[in-house]
Amino acid sequence: MGVSNFFANYKLAHILKLFKQQYPHVEFKVITGWSKDVSQLVHNNDVHIGFVRGDYSCRGLVKHQLFEETICVTSKEEIVIADLPHLPRIDYRGDYLLKSVIDNWWAENFTQ
Repeated sequence: MGVSNFFANYKLAHILKLFKQQYPHVEFKVITGWSKDVSQLVHNNDVHIGFVRGDYSCRGLVKHQLFEETICVTSKEEIVIADLPHLPRIDYRGDYLLKSVIDNWWAENFTQ
């Protein structure tokens, strides 16, 4: 199975534990990576199943949404959302679909 880094870090252990309890003789191999890469692994038939973060086009593949994720702004200090364009912002390298969601939200709410 192919699994996004996020899913591997926060969801996979519990799911695999339950799976192994129900199917103790089934063996599996887990490949982790960026969601876009996992999506490609599924498309190329390099893995049987993939867990990705985001809505990747899956032409010819069946997909199911497992859960929704809340995206938050965090700060040690009290902040006013309207002040965000004037505050320091840390971007990190991550899934481009997640970055797109954040950038679209920003564009809908701020002009700078």
